[in-house]
Amino acid sequence: MNKFRHAGSSGPGPFVNRVKDALGDGLRDRIDEMGSDDHGSDTMRYLMLVCIDPDFTPGADDGAPDVDDWAGEMDGKGIRLMGDRTRPASAATTVRVRNREVLITDGPYIETKDVIAGFDVLECDDLDQAIEVASKHPMAWSGVIELRPVWPWDED
Repeated sequence: MNKFRHAGSSGPGPFVNRVKDALGDGLRDRIDEMGSDDHGSDTMRYLMLVCIDPDFTPGADDGAPDVDDWAGEMDGKGIRLMGDRTRPASAATTVRVRNREVLITDGPYIETKDVIAGFDVLECDDLDQAIEVASKHPMAWSGVIELRPVWPWDED
């Protein structure tokens, strides 16, 4: 049974699917290289999107943990497979193909108030563990963390 309370009932928006697709084959290949078979257990991988909530202003002493401490702990446990911050949305390039023509747009295509600041790829026993890991991330205290299960290419 899931011990965590849901803050809302709406699911992830279509921009999350586009972000995952935009990460491309390179990330999928890297994830496959670090697949769960290396750990010898039935684990699940999650894409953790780390977002800024521009409507929230944290207090001077909100108690949020240090991001380097969080990364060190999760790396040490073998839960965090990879992760990094992303450049601002103004540095984005959007790529689409329409009628066999590659269309490129500078800047973000997706309109959203939550700005993606980074990502991590987690390998957890289940969703409860992924939620626990995400809740310890500093941006959970002042931003938004979204967990998306990775859907391996060899699964229907």
